Amino acid sequence: MAVYALPAGLRVALARDPQHPEGTAAELSDAALQQSIDAAQGQVDARLDGRYSVPFEPVPPLITAITLAIAAYLADLGYRQSVDSSTTDPVSKRYQWAVDLLSRLVNGSANIPGVHPSVGMYAVPRYEGQLFDLEAFGLGVEGSDLYPPSRWSGPWDNY
Repeated sequence: MAVYALPAGLRVALARDPQHPEGTAAELSDAALQQSIDAAQGQVDARLDGRYSVPFEPVPPLITAITLAIAAYLADLGYRQSVDSSTTDPVSKRYQWAVDLLSRLVNGSANIPGVHPSVGMYAVPRYEGQLFDLEAFGLGVEGSDLYPPSRWSGPWDNY
């Protein structure tokens, strides 16, 4: 299985000062941080599956950064016992950046450098209207066996 991030990297992302992690989720055990990383990696893969081949191997640096930002938010949320942080908190800002970028990667307005979207992905045409009709295939020509009568009759006529 591909490893998108490690607890040591997450600890650095969580600590305001790496020399003094006290009072932050950086104090959590490696096992607790790994749970947040696993959950973040699952979110990344779930969002990008269908546009990219996941899990990524090798892991692009952008995917590591997104995973760390989401994992930091999840670890911080658990550390604070689900009490939301302010929107100006660095962990919340990085999380919002990651979620926004994931949305852009999914809709194709951003790309992962050096990684091509999965084969089999295709653009959805924005054409509206009728592209072909029965006559384009010779099926709607008057006198044809497949040409329907001008008015069907049945019990639904009165509706």
